This record gives sequence, C-alpha cells and structure tokens, in this order.
Amino acid sequence: MAMVNGIWSHLTSIPTLIALLYLFFWALLGYEIGKGFGHSGRRLLKKTFLLSLIPNILLMVLTVLRIIPHAWFDPLLTDQFVIACIIFTIILYPISWLGYRWGKKASI
Repeated sequence: MAMVNGIWSHLTSIPTLIALLYLFFWALLGYEIGKGFGHSGRRLLKKTFLLSLIPNILLMVLTVLRIIPHAWFDPLLTDQFVIACIIFTIILYPISWLGYRWGKKASI
C-alpha cells in the first residue's frame, strides 16, 4: 500500500504533464480512428468521445461535491487545476477531431 501511495503522490505532483499526455492520447486516438476507418470513422469518433465524457464528468462532479474521498485528490484541487480540467475537457473533441482529420489524410 505504501508503494501505491508513493506512486499516487508522485502522479499528483505533475498534473500538467498528465493533462498533456491525456490530450496527446486523444489526438492519437482520433488519428487511429481516421486512419483505420476513414470517412466512416467520424461517427465512431463522436460516439467514443461522448461515451468517454461520462466517467470524466462524473469523476469531476463526485470529487467537487466531496462524495468520493476528497483526500485522494486534495493535491490536485486547486482553483487553477479545476479551471485547467474544464478547459482541457472542452478542447478534447477539437484535438481528437484534428487527429482524426490527420489520420484520414494519412490513410489516403
């Protein structure tokens, strides 16, 4: 358990890197959908994105309302980080859509 706590403590100390890696993941996901499915992948991208928003928003709401243990996310719950999460959530679809367009172009 101490090892898990140490890993979690390290991860919560680098929130910007985690957010950037998450955006990169969505760009690559869009790219792979575009490359693999071409034009018909647009619908899949939208479905995937909308389904992935459910746990993201649910976790944000449960954390802010203190329904889940607040101490788990305490190092991350600064005003700046919460605003950054909202902004990153808003730009996730445009990032994945750009990745999709890039992948669609690469598949031709």
